Amino acid sequence: DELYALPGPSPGGDGSGSATTSGGEGGASEAAEERVAWEEVDFPYIVVNIGSGVSVLLLEREGCESPGEARGVAAGGATFRRVGGTACGGATFLGLGRALTGVADYHKLLALAEAGDASLVDTTVGDIYGEKGCAALGFPPSMTAVNFGALAHGGEAPLPAKRHLAAAVLQLVVQASVLQAMAHATPRGAADRVLFVGGFLSDNQLARRLVANTARKLGGRALFSRHADFLGGLGSLPETLHRR
Repeated sequence: DELYALPGPSPGGDGSGSATTSGGEGGASEAAEERVAWEEVDFPYIVVNIGSGVSVLLLEREGCESPGEARGVAAGGATFRRVGGTACGGATFLGLGRALTGVADYHKLLALAEAGDASLVDTTVGDIYGEKGCAALGFPPSMTAVNFGALAHGGEAPLPAKRHLAAAVLQLVVQASVLQAMAHATPRGAADRVLFVGGFLSDNQLARRLVANTARKLGGRALFSRHADFLGGLGSLPETLHRR
């Protein structure tokens, strides 16, 4: 029961991934988790660590790596290396969210984001192409085209409410991480084996739902670990033993 995935939007949701209780995945609950057996997570797979920033790690079966590549040794006959990342992480949510809303407390900012609607701040694919154009292109109208794009053409109009700005910041951080992950997972045939961990996701059900929905819209599957806080310590153990 260590690994799990989150289901799609609840009936009536639009699958937008927006941080809102009225659309997207606001109706999905942790009780509806889909258990994933470790046996389903074959090599290669991707681990995304979302903390203050974001690191993307590739795990492969030992012996499959290219000659000369610097790698660490993981448990279970695997090697790992960092293949990407982004500076847009959990600290970005807190810092940029504070700058836009004045809310400095992490949990209060999350609660604000959960009550907001990022689609009032972002530009969606549907805003650009309309529903018919999206259907022709094969894109969902709710997919984000430009983060904060709706504010670029607002002139002197008032900014959206703080809750919507907080939701848009959360969506920006989540989408940056998932896009990085899928860019590395998809060419390796590992789009259904992307494990998201890190302090930003701890006690953050809203972010986990957004991660799962964004990955799904990009043709992948996000996995989560119940004891992700211990993965760093456990992962360092075989590396330390190997060096000795």
